[in-house]
Amino acid sequence: MGKKNPQLKKKIYNNMYLMTICFTFFVTAVLSIGFFLIFESQVKGNVKSTAKFLQDNFVLQLENVMGLNHKTISQTNIRMTVIDKDGVVVYDSHILKETLENHGDRPEVLGAIANGSSEVSRFSDTFLEKTFYYAVQLDSGNILRTSQSTKSIYSIFITIIGLLVGVVLLCAIACHFFANRLTSKLVRPINEVNIALDEPVIYEELTPFVQTMKAQEKRRQEFSANVSHELKTPLTTISGYSEMISSGIAKEEDITLFSDKIHKEATRMLSLINDIIRLSELDERSDEYRFIKVNLLELANSVSESLQYIADEKQVVVAVRGENISVNGDGGMLEELFYNLIENAIKYNKVGGKVIATIAQMPSNIEIIIEDTGIGIDSEYHHRVFERFYRVDKSRSKKTGGTGLGLAIVKHIIVVHKGTIKLESVKNKGTKITVALPK
Repeated sequence: MGKKNPQLKKKIYNNMYLMTICFTFFVTAVLSIGFFLIFESQVKGNVKSTAKFLQDNFVLQLENVMGLNHKTISQTNIRMTVIDKDGVVVYDSHILKETLENHGDRPEVLGAIANGSSEVSRFSDTFLEKTFYYAVQLDSGNILRTSQSTKSIYSIFITIIGLLVGVVLLCAIACHFFANRLTSKLVRPINEVNIALDEPVIYEELTPFVQTMKAQEKRRQEFSANVSHELKTPLTTISGYSEMISSGIAKEEDITLFSDKIHKEATRMLSLINDIIRLSELDERSDEYRFIKVNLLELANSVSESLQYIADEKQVVVAVRGENISVNGDGGMLEELFYNLIENAIKYNKVGGKVIATIAQMPSNIEIIIEDTGIGIDSEYHHRVFERFYRVDKSRSKKTGGTGLGLAIVKHIIVVHKGTIKLESVKNKGTKITVALPK
């Protein structure tokens, strides 16, 4: 964590910059639409209130309209039209009445005749304008219509598009400057976190992350120390015996014994290296697994047969039972799971003991159960048996050839298959391991 992380800074900057630009566009659009709607509402209100004012305060005979009202209306930029019962325009404040067609079929006129008043909006594609009409029926039977045109929101945007582009560009430049500074300020404490030191974390939200990193670092250090120790022991034995043979110190009758010990230690070391490599492969692989249908009962029988020679040496009876069930999984990894669990059940069993592997169909999953009548494990160690290199009894593990990585590999395989594992064990009575896999 002490190193700079340009990728992290870049991601934070890009996300922040993009979010700010999108927010700027969003706010600009919302404000523009909001202002337009307010303006549109005001126009409607003006048109409506003007009509009601004229209706309530003037005796709207034709001669009055053509005189005083013409001057009043023209000053407000609101067009007024008077239409008789037959739809003929008898007066218009903005256009010569002789040039206007019959208005008898206009929706606002029909609405006023039917209901006493009516309001209608019409949009002009040609002029990109929207006109609001309000019509009321007078006591004389004539229709008084007021109207006002305003630019549509599209035309407003077209008119101010240059200004909007300029504003957005200025915002983009300002966002770049502030996002860059803020990103640097945010990332600096993260880059300065040193998991090797017990220092307080500036961002409280990072505490769980830093604690996880420290735990991972501690595990890595423990793993390295365990690997060094596990390799050092057999290498020391091999080196000692081989030196005795090569220097001539070993007696002739001891050479065969020493060679056998060298062979056993080399085999144990090779097994350890293979397990370490296997764990590294499992750690590095992510979504490369190719799952196929795997018959668990057939796999359990195959593995138990391959381990029969070890069972014979320990005089342990291995039995496989259960249903003929298949799961979607990696065949090689599932075989490895069976091998490690059954081998452990044999190696840590009592002479004349039993190992039973069961495949069971459950309502929500499929269970693999490995039971033995072996030495068992104290409950205080149950939570640690799946840790890498952890051994409950180190001396017994070395005698049986265990590397302390078998159950760690098993756990990793179960995680890949989105399953769970449960350990039940009583010292000197036996162990039961239940693996639950999704159907």
